[in-house]
Amino acid sequence: WSLAVEEHFYLVMPCMLLLLAWKADLAQFERRVLYTGVTILVTVLAARCYHAIHSGVDAGDFRLSHFRIDSLFLGVLVQLLARRKHPIAKAVLGRPWLALAAAAVLIAPSFMLGRAHPLMFSVGFTSLGLGYALVLLVFAQGFDLRHPGPLGRSLATIGTWSYNIYLWNFFLVSLPLTQHLLKQSWLVNPVLHPVIAVLVRGGVFIITAIAVGAAFTKLVEAPFLWLRDRVIPQAPRSRPVEESMPALAVQS
Repeated sequence: WSLAVEEHFYLVMPCMLLLLAWKADLAQFERRVLYTGVTILVTVLAARCYHAIHSGVDAGDFRLSHFRIDSLFLGVLVQLLARRKHPIAKAVLGRPWLALAAAAVLIAPSFMLGRAHPLMFSVGFTSLGLGYALVLLVFAQGFDLRHPGPLGRSLATIGTWSYNIYLWNFFLVSLPLTQHLLKQSWLVNPVLHPVIAVLVRGGVFIITAIAVGAAFTKLVEAPFLWLRDRVIPQAPRSRPVEESMPALAVQS
């Protein structure tokens, strides 16, 4: 499934964007991307709802491309809205804390519902995507983080481990240590309210995933990056990252 996502992003998506750019100026291309993205979002949502109502949801249905391709185009729309300073993007940045609160509400169902739950499979994935889209719109436009505080610095540090957290959390549940932690009696104590039990077990898993991601980053990724830079020295940047990626620059 992960390999399929990479193929969609690096092969299918560029071909689709090239097709949308065919014989179009910049304004026409942007309109085509916007209309195509909204059409895909609505169509895939309708397809998931139809499937959940008429066929039921199997455990592996969330991996099927025609049920999840909307997430990729949602990312394209976020980039377009942010870079072109679209009124929607400006409205989000004008009320960043409200947007982040709305994002938390949209993302919340994914913590309570499994991927095969009809509600999560139908509208939940769209809700999840829109929630993260709001988060990206806030921060990609330069939400002021000059004074992040201890929490912000901690999250930024975790962010440097994020790729390894993403890579290994899927396999983490099959490791004996994780199974042992999740099956401890104090985590499944029937005295605990079911919601509290889920939050506690989820917290243990998140902490374990972060620890494993940090370990792989420091023990595997960092040494290989050091070796790469020694063998193939990286050319110095001709201009700062903030200038080459204006949509991602933090406002000064």
